[in-house]
Order: sequence, then C-alpha cells, then structure tokens
Amino acid sequence: MLRPIGGFFGLGLLDVPPVVDSIWQAWMSNGRPAVMAWTARAALKWLIDLRRPGKVWLPAYTCRQLATAAPQSDLRFYPLTCELSPDIPFLQQHVRAGDLVMATNFFGWAPDEEFIASAAERPDVIWVEDRAHCLWMERQPWASWLLYSPRKLLGVPDGGILITQDRSMFPESSWGSGDAAVAIPELMRFEDRNEIDNSTWHAAFRCREARFSAELRPMSQLTAALLRRIPLRLLVEARQRNYRFLAEQLSSYQAWQKPVEGVAPFGLPIMTENAAGLSAALAAERLFCSRHWASEDLAAGAVEFRWEHSVAERLLTLPCDHRYDEAGLKRLVEAVRRLAPAPRLDRNGRPLKIDSLSARLPQCSPVATAGGIAAL
Repeated sequence: MLRPIGGFFGLGLLDVPPVVDSIWQAWMSNGRPAVMAWTARAALKWLIDLRRPGKVWLPAYTCRQLATAAPQSDLRFYPLTCELSPDIPFLQQHVRAGDLVMATNFFGWAPDEEFIASAAERPDVIWVEDRAHCLWMERQPWASWLLYSPRKLLGVPDGGILITQDRSMFPESSWGSGDAAVAIPELMRFEDRNEIDNSTWHAAFRCREARFSAELRPMSQLTAALLRRIPLRLLVEARQRNYRFLAEQLSSYQAWQKPVEGVAPFGLPIMTENAAGLSAALAAERLFCSRHWASEDLAAGAVEFRWEHSVAERLLTLPCDHRYDEAGLKRLVEAVRRLAPAPRLDRNGRPLKIDSLSARLPQCSPVATAGGIAAL
C-alpha cells in the first residue's frame, strides 16, 4: 500500500536521527535479533517453540510470569548458590542433551566463572543468558542466546528482545506495528511534570502489566525508536556512580559485595528483616523500591526451594538509575536507616548477609519439580 502524503504530523521522534552510541547498538553488537516481541516471556516462548527442548530449566529464584513461557509439563527449576549463581552439581546431574537452561545475570552481574566454564563444556544444551537486569556489561556473552527486557531498565513501554550470536541463522524479523496503547502509562507520567498524580498513572501501569503475556506479539515501534536514540554511556555512568554512593552509605545492609567496574548495576540489593514491610513504609514516603521478587511471586515451590523463598522475604532493590543523583538519593538512605532495623550480626560481628542466611536456614535437598505454576 502506498504511504500517505500530507495530513497531520505523527510523533516527531523519528525526525531525530539514531545515535551511534545507542543502547540498541550496544545490544546488537552481541549478535542479531531473532525476535522482537512485546515481552521477554513471549520471546522465550518463541525460542522454546522453535527448538522444542526436552526440558526447560529456570532458576528457582525468578518470577512466575516468566515461567508461563514454557509448557508446564516440561518446566523444571534448579537451585542457586548464595551468590545467585546456578548450582553446578545439580545441573550436571539433571540436565540432559537438548534441554534449555536459562541463567540470569542477577542485578547486572554475570554468574560466577566456574558456572560459565561448566556451561561451555555442554554445547549440547541450549543456554539462554537472561539480561533483563543488564543495561550494559563489559564481559562478552557466555550463552548463545541473549534475552533483554528493556522496559525494566529505562523509560520504554514494552519489549522482549532475543538475540542470537549466530548471524547466519535468522534474518532480522519484521513483526509489523505494535500496540500504541502500551505506552499510555509512560505518556501519562511524562505529562505529569511534577509527578504528583502517581496513583493515576501507576494504576494505568499495573493495568498494562497485567495485560502482558507470553503470546507472541510485536514490540512497539516506539520502544525500538527510543532504544536507537538514547545514548548508553551517560546512563551507565549514572548507575555506577549512584550504586557506589548507596553501597557506601548502606554497606551493612548490602546483600552482596560486588565490584561495579564492567557493569551497569540494576539496583542495590539490600537485606532486611521484612522486605514487604520496609517496601510499604518507604512507599508511604513516596520512595518506591521494587522487590525481586516477593515470595508469593516466585514460580518455584516454597517447599522444594526454601532458601530462595527465604531470600525473597528479605531482599529489596534500591534504585540507582540515571533519574537520580547523590542529593536525591540521600533521602532514600536516611529513610532506610530510620525505618529498617539494623542488620543482624553473625558470631564474628559481621552483618548477616545471604551467605550466613544460607547457613542459618539450610536448603532442602534439591528436587527437580515439574509443573511450574501448577506445582505451587
């Protein structure tokens, strides 16, 4: 069909040319897009339908929405170490040739090198590197498939981008136009300059999130255009700077001590006695901190994976992205110190973090549970 000439002007975003150092360019330097769907779970489902693995293995510490990408009869979960890396002996014992295993770069950091080396020894497995928490990483990809979820990292309305490193395998997919309605929450917030009406646009956001699914629908053109026009470097530098400030101010709360070089941290994970209570108390002061994830939102069962659920009850993620500076984050730091109990100390006088939590609450013998959502 011929393109129209004349009429009213559309959104002027495309009048601004893409930038060389864009987020899109950084992500595509790792391969080529196989699928650009509206959600990461839809992109993962596309891969599962394409490759038809014997079993689909997800980390026991992941949200139930992602688990909807796999048939329940094929879905399995695996335990994690105290550093949130995959349990290597468990995977070596249970994963078979032709299975698909997804491992998450939690909070922006890759799994430990021992796991990555172990994965490289199993080319008969379909490895998927979940980069939902990764705006940028200096290290090269460790898996043959990369999965991005851009709306979790910056102000775009949707997107699940599956990248393959095999550039000869797929042409770049053309999915047509997405749904313009997905951008309504972001546009409502944009027009609320002083952000005083957050109850209205947050309600729209929750409604939009509830609509998302594993159905294969296209990523919006708006998300693709923004990713091509937002420079990466300033966003990475802001995350690193803000993370360093939060980690210094709240070191006794910090769940992991990890170097910030070579990554763009997703947020500062802290451990508290009651993540739900602290999150609610902070929200009452207009300080909105996400839980990744609440125990009831985990896909894996609480009986089989007690340790992962115990972490979910205590873990809270403090934002450190480009929207904030040190002056703004001081209010968050002061509120956490005031509202959260001082972290417990172990027998050596050190803050009780995830590793000592693991010792205090031993995990049940790992069980390869089937059924995913139905097993809850």
